[in-house]
Amino acid sequence: MALNAKYLVKKTTKPPTLDALWEDSVWANAETVKITWAHSASANAPRPVVQAKLQYDAENIYGIFKVDDVSVRATHTVFNSDVCQDSCVEFFFRPGYDRGPYFNLEMSIGGTYLSSFIRDWTRTPTGFVDFTKLSAEDGARLGVRSTRPGVIDPEEHRPQTWQMRFQIPMAVLEKYWGAPVELHSGTKWSANFYKCADKLEHPHWMAWQPLEPLNFHQPKFFGTLLFE
Repeated sequence: MALNAKYLVKKTTKPPTLDALWEDSVWANAETVKITWAHSASANAPRPVVQAKLQYDAENIYGIFKVDDVSVRATHTVFNSDVCQDSCVEFFFRPGYDRGPYFNLEMSIGGTYLSSFIRDWTRTPTGFVDFTKLSAEDGARLGVRSTRPGVIDPEEHRPQTWQMRFQIPMAVLEKYWGAPVELHSGTKWSANFYKCADKLEHPHWMAWQPLEPLNFHQPKFFGTLLFE
């Protein structure tokens, strides 16, 4: 797998709603990202098939994940809780491309999500040296919707496909970034896409761009987003 791979984010004239599915025409022209790299700690776990797409306009980034999974679980129901412990997809992105802070958006199959603005990603017992969790008010302005909402407990051991749709308003990002976050042709960000399930019977950790050690919070391993 290539380091610093590039993904073309196409501009949309018909923004997808949170009800739009992977198969719908509104997503037909978007490029596909395949999240295929798995950390060695996932060696004994079955591998789901994970794909994602992005689109944008001047006000928002729109995204969708499709997961052909083998086992799922969802126990967290509170915004900004540890959703990575459940069946989870994640999008980390850096508007500054190769410098500065970044945002994370972690979304469980149950529809619960977490989002932070991370300035210093050095780990501490309580999180990171310098970071701010999005407020509940700002979190509510993000659009996140799963095709399997609600609690899934005990863990379901059966093949199934689930999708996660999301929408990220630039107006929310600007509150934390402290400056305009503009999207237009030629804009370049860096990012990574992840799939994890920390507390399932067979945990796994997957990514678009490979990384070491097992820590998703390493922007030096992000790939490139090019806005059409």
